[in-house]
Amino acid sequence: MSRIKLIVIVLLAVAAVQLMLLLGLTLLFYQVTPKSTIIQTTFIGRMQSILAGIRLADHSLDFLYRGSPPPEKLPQYRIDIDAEDLAKLEEEIAQNTDVFIAEDSRFWLPATFTADGETYKVDIRIRGDRFNHWKYQKKSWRVKFQKDHLLQGMRQVSLIIPEDRGWFAEALNSFRARKLGLLQPPMRFVQVSLNGSKPLLYLEVEHWTKEMLEKQGRPGDINFYKTGGVNTSSFDGWDPIFEDMAYWSKFTESVASPHDSYEELAILFSLMEPGAHERPDFEEKVATLFGIDQMVKWYAHSLLAGNLHVGGDNLRLIFDTSRGRFEPIPWDVFLTDPRPLLTLPGNPLWDEVFAVPQWRVAAYRFLWEYLGNEEQVNADLQEAEKLRNLIERAAYRDPQKLPSNRQIKRDLDIRSNQVKANIEFLRNELQRSELLVTQRVPVQSERQQGVGLILDVTTRGPVAAVLSGIVLPLSVTPAEQILLFRDDGNGVLDFADVSVPLGRVKGVAQDSVYFDTRYTLVAPEQPEAGPSGEPLQVPHTHHRFFLKGVTAGAQDLPLTLDLRNAVTEAAANVIHTTVVDPNRLEHSIPGFP
Repeated sequence: MSRIKLIVIVLLAVAAVQLMLLLGLTLLFYQVTPKSTIIQTTFIGRMQSILAGIRLADHSLDFLYRGSPPPEKLPQYRIDIDAEDLAKLEEEIAQNTDVFIAEDSRFWLPATFTADGETYKVDIRIRGDRFNHWKYQKKSWRVKFQKDHLLQGMRQVSLIIPEDRGWFAEALNSFRARKLGLLQPPMRFVQVSLNGSKPLLYLEVEHWTKEMLEKQGRPGDINFYKTGGVNTSSFDGWDPIFEDMAYWSKFTESVASPHDSYEELAILFSLMEPGAHERPDFEEKVATLFGIDQMVKWYAHSLLAGNLHVGGDNLRLIFDTSRGRFEPIPWDVFLTDPRPLLTLPGNPLWDEVFAVPQWRVAAYRFLWEYLGNEEQVNADLQEAEKLRNLIERAAYRDPQKLPSNRQIKRDLDIRSNQVKANIEFLRNELQRSELLVTQRVPVQSERQQGVGLILDVTTRGPVAAVLSGIVLPLSVTPAEQILLFRDDGNGVLDFADVSVPLGRVKGVAQDSVYFDTRYTLVAPEQPEAGPSGEPLQVPHTHHRFFLKGVTAGAQDLPLTLDLRNAVTEAAANVIHTTVVDPNRLEHSIPGFP
């Protein structure tokens, strides 16, 4: 009898473990399900009753999450929509089984909007293309106010479910963009009571209108370009926006373009063609259309977020016809895990612009200065913490949210960690200037040209280096005129090689002379990338220099080279220095050299 009891207990224990594992896998499955747009086109999308049961089980523990009191009270709105109109909208949505919303479902509904005791007659519709904005109980909304009764000067506002924006991620990156002087729409967190519901948490963003631009100090005659949401095909909606201008449209158009023409966009597209950075007029055109300082800040802003979210349907560009210049608006900038700097920048425009060595170095130097400023970094960290504290309790108490409080807590922790991780990762990446050095004794034919030493320096890693100086011991008998030439790529000293200025500095050491220079050894261009965009191999760029006016033998080598990180100014990491004297093979290999 006791043996039977033991067997039963063991079987029950095994069953209990299996049940726990099944529940764990089910929760894991649910964790990723609402984040994937593929759900709508697979069998998962037809399992709504099962998913609803899983969500209910997950939400049953919501009461355990409280959140600390917010540092300030969020603005409160009330929206009232007729029940019949809402039922009509839900009926229309129920018929849409695609990832992207049908245009027929974007109809406007009359509503009443209340803020600070003042009531507004408004029109409201669902906002956002993908299903997470409109499929579930809590939706994203676009609210349009009457022209003669604006909300704090706003004609239209978007109320976006905060999980679509990484909770506080976009608000943080909007804060950073404003610090960098980049244009941003007004943005803040609010709570909305919909038809008498308890407060729902939203991210409020003023919509892309001329009124918004005027308040941001951009009152000129402007073409306001957008990408995505063209919805002209039966495909999923992932428009290849860099393939054709027809995928672009405008929020507002310039009066100087009576035919709604796109001529400045055509010029921009010419700058995005593969290899455009090699054209002689490329740098001049980019500097004219954007301004390099702003382009550098735009790219650096994305790197701070670990995000390259400017390659799809999130480009926002204004073109001021009076100045003939584009201005970017960072939009929907998420927080992601860090990515190596050798990863391609993220869209064809940046790929070409930052293939220009001096602009890539300028972006990295800007980042290094930003990250080296503790006041700047602390401001970012404090803002991230403030934003989280501002919304955490409101998110937990939102009665219509799709994710459970367990998921919200996990997501908030991930975003907080990503802010810090990206900062540390970038600091480490910007210090990765690696070099391989070979010092070669010239052969007889090269000596006849006056070559005293050949220096081969190979750069690898994401950051360029600088040849800052050369220390020549007196034993190599430096002449009065020391000359340094950068090889043009054919491997021999000739008239096409570039002369590198040298300045003689005394007093470095009693038995040597220091020759100062500032020649930048550019880092490798972006290598071939894998599916994730990260490099498939470590790229190398080779640089050869000819030193004239010295007489050096193998016994004098290696000479000391002052090689520095072009961004941090610290000593570069010289992995290895090799000495080569081909003359020593003269007697062992007949006819050589």
